[in-house]
Amino acid sequence: MRVRVGAIDEVAEEVVNHKKSGIVGVYNKYRYDKEKEAALTKWEQLLIEILKAIPETDDTLCLSQSPAPRV
Repeated sequence: MRVRVGAIDEVAEEVVNHKKSGIVGVYNKYRYDKEKEAALTKWEQLLIEILKAIPETDDTLCLSQSPAPRV
């Protein structure tokens, strides 16, 4: 995910909720909320592109409708 959407390591680790270790875990309390949102939005777009490339059959997901609104 990280490379495909251009997220830095810190953001990717926060997205998957990995604990920070050592001195970074003690002093880096920034939550990267805006960066996580941007990375997850890019990840969503990438997944939609991948799914749209799959030939549609009766047993595959139809993506012709717009995605559900975000809450």
